[in-house]
Amino acid sequence: MDAGQYNIVCKQGSTFSLPFTIDEDGTLWNVLGWSARMQVRPFVESDTVLLSLTNGNGITLAAGGSVTISITAAQLSAMPPGTHVYDLELIDLSNSPESILEGKFILRPETTR
Repeated sequence: MDAGQYNIVCKQGSTFSLPFTIDEDGTLWNVLGWSARMQVRPFVESDTVLLSLTNGNGITLAAGGSVTISITAAQLSAMPPGTHVYDLELIDLSNSPESILEGKFILRPETTR
């Protein structure tokens, strides 16, 4: 399956949550017991990781193909505003990674501090 394209837009200093369900041709994925990882970088080739999430640390995997990405206000406050890139991978029970989502990670600056 090709990774879905989705641009995430967040506000610095706010919490962010993105719940979604993974299905392929109408069949829900069973992601229980899988691992997840997501990184945000300034650009694809950059060695700098602005944000790193894993299951149990910002990514929740549940029955019925349910995935939730959660980012705290403190994590978003620590990142520079601007347009960055991200991707989200799930690793199945045979340790095979599957790219699920990718796109721009747009962090708008906080005005009220």
